[in-house]
Amino acid sequence: HNLLIKLYVNWGVIMAIRKRTNKRKEVYDFIVDFVTENLFPPSYSHIMDALDIKSRETVRGCLNDLQMLGKIELVNNGKMDTKIKLLGYKVVKI
Repeated sequence: HNLLIKLYVNWGVIMAIRKRTNKRKEVYDFIVDFVTENLFPPSYSHIMDALDIKSRETVRGCLNDLQMLGKIELVNNGKMDTKIKLLGYKVVKI
């Protein structure tokens, strides 16, 4: 019984990580598309609305993960919202 419970708990952790990884990819892809179309980064609200995310904390967690992976930089401008800087891309108006 102990082993079965441990396996079940570990499987739950693995599934939570997988779900977070999928959501993180969705958030990153949305940021890239948004910047490409608008020439400026999305706000937390843009991300939440577009991806039907109910919690600001979910967005913040994904953005923190992306920052740790070197995909984005979160820039605190001293106001309520943190700006998202997409790394590895140069925005050029044509």
